[in-house]
Amino acid sequence: MQSDSHSGGVQANAGSDGPGELRLSSADRRRLRGEAHALKPVVQLGRDGLDDGVLHQIDAALDHHQLIKIRFVSGQDTRREVSRQIAARLGCALVGMIGHVVILFRPKHEGA
Repeated sequence: MQSDSHSGGVQANAGSDGPGELRLSSADRRRLRGEAHALKPVVQLGRDGLDDGVLHQIDAALDHHQLIKIRFVSGQDTRREVSRQIAARLGCALVGMIGHVVILFRPKHEGA
C-alpha cells in the first residue's frame, strides 16, 4: 500500500514543454527515485505505443499511487520522447529513466 508521503515538500512548477508538465528540483527528483526503488512497474507500454487506453491506465495509476513506474516492453528508441509526451499530457513529472523503466510522479490534487 502506498502512503501519501510522496508529495511532502515537492515544489511542482509548470514547465514550458507542456501545459501541465511538472518540474522537480534535483533534491526532490533524487528523493523520489529512492522511494521508487522498491516499486514494480504498474503499466507496460508495448509495440502499439501510446494510445488513449494506455494514457487512461497511467492517469488512473498516478491518481491512486502518485509515484509509479512504467515499463517499455518493446525496444522503442523514442521512450524519452514518449515519456515527455505522457508527462505533458497528464500533468506529471518525469522523475527518471533506467533502461526500459520510467518513473513518473504527480502529487494528489487538493481535496482528493
